[in-house]
Amino acid sequence: MLFMSLGLVETVKLISGYEWVRVLRRITKEQQQDAKQKEQWQQRAREIAQRLATEHQVGGVGLIGSLLSDQPLNQWSQIHLVLWDVPDNFKKWAFMETVPEDIPVELTEAVWALPGDWQEIAERMETLAGSRKPHGPRPQERMAFHWLNADG
Repeated sequence: MLFMSLGLVETVKLISGYEWVRVLRRITKEQQQDAKQKEQWQQRAREIAQRLATEHQVGGVGLIGSLLSDQPLNQWSQIHLVLWDVPDNFKKWAFMETVPEDIPVELTEAVWALPGDWQEIAERMETLAGSRKPHGPRPQERMAFHWLNADG
């Protein structure tokens, strides 16, 4: 708020040098902790992808979301994995019960991905398992209209 009303030059004058140094050290420490946490989450994502590919024969697993962002992790951050070439007998809910809950994980089948997810898949996805990219969204079924006759 001070930055917006007074500007940077005037705001710097209001806080002592010691306070600026303390805040900058805290921010540096938080950035270092975030890098360690992201590395732990990346390792967990690789482990999950490997399990999906070997134990459940999923054709490919990709990573999208907050782990690939330059922004620090926050309370809404999660490991978001995109699956493609998923076998018909794969039960996502049963697999999720075996994943530890200490880190939030979301699995999305590529054919059911939302448009925003598809944009991220096309632009930034990191492939963790499998060799090729997922195919496009599920083709929409043709809508057929059936009109009732007014005569009955």
